[in-house]
Amino acid sequence: MSKKEIIKIIGITKYFHGIQALNQVSFDVPEKSILGLIGPNGAGKTTLINVINGVYKPEGGEIFFGASRLNDMSIYDIAQLGISRTFQVARIFRRMSVLENMVAPTIFLKESSELIKNRIMELLDFVGLSGKKDQYAFELSGGQQKLLEFARALVTDPRLVLMDEPFAGVHPEIKVQLIDNVRELNEKGKTMSLTMSRSLRPIWESEYIVFRDAKYYGRLLSGSHGAPGCLSSSPRREDHHHHWSQRSGKIYSVEDRFRLSKANEWKSPFE
Repeated sequence: MSKKEIIKIIGITKYFHGIQALNQVSFDVPEKSILGLIGPNGAGKTTLINVINGVYKPEGGEIFFGASRLNDMSIYDIAQLGISRTFQVARIFRRMSVLENMVAPTIFLKESSELIKNRIMELLDFVGLSGKKDQYAFELSGGQQKLLEFARALVTDPRLVLMDEPFAGVHPEIKVQLIDNVRELNEKGKTMSLTMSRSLRPIWESEYIVFRDAKYYGRLLSGSHGAPGCLSSSPRREDHHHHWSQRSGKIYSVEDRFRLSKANEWKSPFE
């Protein structure tokens, strides 16, 4: 019996100043699965992630998360539905402590402070950062910053986690830890979607994979199965919109908003 789909992408098209970044992308993600979006740099993987979580609006097509149509929803509303994400380069709040980074997404949660506090400490322990909770985020290594961002993405208890190149540029030991973390979360019922520029067998083996033939401009082939090693034979095209897909808003302004909320009516569960 096939798994129920958690998200359905239908004919998504996206342009940047006349350049087509996504061309009729269509596939669905089975619930409680690990899905790998495999393709060379410039394939449109990050653009697709940005469209799913509301950073960009598509020119064509539809995206459904369960019964909810995401096309016209804000980033905030999409997050409230249960979709979280990480970035190629970790977007942490550098001038805040590790613990403050973890608390930031909880500002609008309606759960009890005790429940939130316990979840945060469990997640920090899960990624091995509980002993660094009082350090400033900028003091962490690059790999530890990715672990922090990953843990922070889980604070709201999302149903779908989008991870953009989570293993790129990290120490081999941290890569192994991230792989173990992703698999453990999946075994607990989380749906994980990961973009990767190259093969990573410990993640995709025996899992449902969608990958792209690079000769099609920004197109992801729906229903493609097999070893993503065939990707190496695909020609790499120059990415004309890459600099656009890396700039997705004033993310660091959240630090000031967090501090403002903290100073006024909102209280941290750790106070």
